[in-house]
Amino acid sequence: MTTESNDLNRSESESDISAATQVTPTLAIDFSLGCKRVSGPTRRSTKGGWTSEEDELLTNAVQMYKGRHTSWKNIVELVPGLKDKRSEVQCQHRWLKVLDPNLYKGHWTKDEDDLLSKLVKDHMKNDRPQWSKISKQLSGRIGKQCRERWHNHLNPTIIKTAWTREEELILVQSQREHSNKWA
Repeated sequence: MTTESNDLNRSESESDISAATQVTPTLAIDFSLGCKRVSGPTRRSTKGGWTSEEDELLTNAVQMYKGRHTSWKNIVELVPGLKDKRSEVQCQHRWLKVLDPNLYKGHWTKDEDDLLSKLVKDHMKNDRPQWSKISKQLSGRIGKQCRERWHNHLNPTIIKTAWTREEELILVQSQREHSNKWA
């Protein structure tokens, strides 16, 4: 085993990192409060996750108003069980991104991958693909799905070979210096 691989396998207590560069935890849990988080990131939503009953109410409401020109605000206000619980923005997001039966969440086909690659080339603006325009041409896919498929699988600049020893050392050293604050 080389010195470099020993460095990768040593725990922080064994390493020669000074106290000033030690990583401090960004999350604290007070077990006296029943395992509740007392620091760290907070939840985005204060209303919690959607229940199956709320999903059903929203689905029924959208189907009832389908074909009519109505706003999400009207749907929320007229549906008992959603008013005072969910905003029109939350309902719109839930329907368009999660519940809409026209959404396809399965595996990507070769034809979809080929079309996505073509559309990325065709819909560049300021060196960035316009994901919402791209998704409108991929039936059943939303912009986020297209973006993630491109960046995680199809982008030709992705290096798919195994990490080199030098890359691993750079990553370990960068994590020691910057903790988990990458962006």
